Amino acid sequence: MNFRNIDINVGDMEDKVSIVANLLESDSDAQPDDIWNDGWTYELILVNNEEGSLLGKEIKLTFTDIIDSYEEKRTLTELPPLLESVWELSIVLDNEDNGKEYEVNQQIARTEAKINKIRVSPVAFTVDFDWKRQMKTETSIGANGETEAFEHAVNPPELMGVVLEDGTVLENITDFYNGHYTNEEFTQYQARGVFNQFIEYENVKELIFYAEGEIGMEAEKVYVSVK
Repeated sequence: MNFRNIDINVGDMEDKVSIVANLLESDSDAQPDDIWNDGWTYELILVNNEEGSLLGKEIKLTFTDIIDSYEEKRTLTELPPLLESVWELSIVLDNEDNGKEYEVNQQIARTEAKINKIRVSPVAFTVDFDWKRQMKTETSIGANGETEAFEHAVNPPELMGVVLEDGTVLENITDFYNGHYTNEEFTQYQARGVFNQFIEYENVKELIFYAEGEIGMEAEKVYVSVK
């Protein structure tokens, strides 16, 4: 289940904020009546797509209809809602920004990328790399049927998960991944993204990256310990 639509209004930041949202899994033995009576926990992660802070701003959320999202995806059909209604919620983020910065200073195996540090919060991360700009030549078939060559920039390996101090492995938990060079020499790179679930940011033991090796070799998971 999910909502048909969620609208966000954050004043002058309306076009700069996106959302990751889902119902958390309930007890597998729960009956439908139990779910409706006891409720489900709905997780919202707001993503600020530009510089600036959401702290202290009023965030207005409008939720429309509850639908069977699985059946709609399976049948590629917009079905009648399970519950037709509109709910409105206004919140102000008046808490303090929190997170933890880890000094890493390690090379990612099988790559030329070196991680200097990573800052992790319960819902987001920022990774600082030593990474020299690289260009890669690829080929494709053009509109006229002829092979064409083109170049594109190669980015450092992407963070895809973490290992916690208690041994819990969380994979494929990153979204909205993007990055940019932070110096004119194109040797320092910063990547940012969000987690699609809350994590225990103060208990991160290892970082998990997908690292590509030589051409023709499949990407492999590489673990990097943090201090």
